[in-house]
Amino acid sequence: MTSTPRIPMSPEQLPQQRVHEVVELPDRPVPFDCLAGYGAVPVDVLPKSGPRSPIYLAQAEWAWSPMHNRVVAYY
Repeated sequence: MTSTPRIPMSPEQLPQQRVHEVVELPDRPVPFDCLAGYGAVPVDVLPKSGPRSPIYLAQAEWAWSPMHNRVVAYY
C-alpha cells in the first residue's frame, strides 16, 4: 500500500475500469431534508476532528478539456 498518490502515465498503468448500471433507485424518504449547493453540508455530519494517521484509499482523475482537469486523492 502506498501513502502518496501516483498518476499513471501510460495505458498499461491504468487500473481496470468497470461501469455499473443503476437499474432502480430507492424511494425517497418521507422527511427529505436536503441541502444543495457548493459547500452546503449539514453541521452534524462532519466529524469534529480528522483521523490521526489517515491511510491512502484511492484517487480519481477526470478532465473536461485538455486545460481543465483534476486529480483528487481520498484518505
